Amino acid sequence: MSATGAIAKRIGTLSQRQSLGGTLNIAVNSALGKSSYKELGLNELYPSPEYSEPVIAPCETNISTLGNGMRVVSRVTNDPITNIGLFVNAGSRYCTPETSGIGHFLESCAPEGTMNINPNRFAENLARTGSGLMVQSFRDAMLYQVETFERHSDFALESIAELIWNPRLEDYRIRKMKKEYLWRRGDMMKEAESEIPEFMHQAAYQGNTLGLPLFCDHHSITNINRSVIDEFINVFYQPSRMICVGVGIEHGKLERIATEAFGDLKNDEQFVNIQREEARYTGGQLKSKYAFENNEDTHISLIFETENWKSPDLMALCVLNMIMGGGGSFSAGGPGKGMYTRLYRDVLGTYHWINHISCSHSIFDDSGIFALYGCAAPESSEELATVMVREAINMLARPPSDKEMNRAKQALASNICFEFENRQIVFEDIARQVQVYGAHKTPEMWREEIMNVNKADISRVAHKLLQSNPTLLAMGQDVSRVPQQEEIKVAIKDAVQ
Repeated sequence: MSATGAIAKRIGTLSQRQSLGGTLNIAVNSALGKSSYKELGLNELYPSPEYSEPVIAPCETNISTLGNGMRVVSRVTNDPITNIGLFVNAGSRYCTPETSGIGHFLESCAPEGTMNINPNRFAENLARTGSGLMVQSFRDAMLYQVETFERHSDFALESIAELIWNPRLEDYRIRKMKKEYLWRRGDMMKEAESEIPEFMHQAAYQGNTLGLPLFCDHHSITNINRSVIDEFINVFYQPSRMICVGVGIEHGKLERIATEAFGDLKNDEQFVNIQREEARYTGGQLKSKYAFENNEDTHISLIFETENWKSPDLMALCVLNMIMGGGGSFSAGGPGKGMYTRLYRDVLGTYHWINHISCSHSIFDDSGIFALYGCAAPESSEELATVMVREAINMLARPPSDKEMNRAKQALASNICFEFENRQIVFEDIARQVQVYGAHKTPEMWREEIMNVNKADISRVAHKLLQSNPTLLAMGQDVSRVPQQEEIKVAIKDAVQ
């Protein structure tokens, strides 16, 4: 027999033995009620696979203060993306009526780059690092924010510092930016969604603080020049009025890069203790014949003064807002539109001629407004105002049911938790809370306060806001049928008493 034949015979004999052994093993396991996989009983669970739990740092907010008084606040989110930037306690409320729109003008100047980096290179640097710059102006703040990868956070903060203190704003460039600003502003003025809130504040706080225009117009923009911009920055951009914010970054690293970017700034003693003028809610009336694009409706807002950020009834106000709800007569999409709220059920579901009705609130640290807003055809504007006054009175005259309370509280708590998943919203939220409270309240803390709200709290808040001098705002191509503010004031006063 050849060597090859002998090897083949041995392999065949080995295979036969393994086959016999395997068959015997299967027979034994079958008799014992076990499977051949790891010899487990058929009535036993397979063991869980072995795996390691990822090590995730706790999501918590950290606050510290640099040597020059600038506060640093961070929140670890375990995301690969970081939102980093600056919150400045400066806005239109701190300016004069002639220059109150300077913050919004600076917002539009951000893409112009700096004196060291031209606009094209500035945009290219952001694109190469996968970064996005956003500058926002508010009545009480300026917000500079860059969304980028965590490894580029130092570049992001340095870019913001360069943009603020070394902007590319020569006289000829400012003249060019004014023309572009007015062109863009002209488009915004055609949209009711952007203009109605602006005029709400101007009507409610006539001629002071929160009522000063947030935007520039053809007249006020002529007052904007390089010296006015420099004065605005030198006065309000003090380290003690600034908060460096980072979402998705370790606090130690944020402190280090904040020190590198802003650590050499010093507070100017003549500006560090500027006394802020308290907001003065005036109420009153503002009627304007105003043509919105593709919208011939008459727009009416009924506005009241209400709680501020520091009020113990803040969450009661928010629950009341959720109870009232509202929206448009047409809404595409699935559920979740608040169709069981009062304004949806009692107004939009009853009056087909009302195109939109909703409520909203705008809150600041020393005042706030609560507004009912609706729109309808001009010939129905008087009836619309009557319905809005009735619904305002019913906030007090018709206490919420248990079902309304539970639904509103659960919806409000859910909305807060949902919004907290958005880094941009978390960025602004922790900055504002540190500015107002000196600390940060988590969604769990807010939920606890929400669940403690009762019907008596709702009635107290409603009674308080209805006692304020109501503000009537009416805008559209025809506002002649809208009642006068004094008529509305008397109707509410008689009902509340």
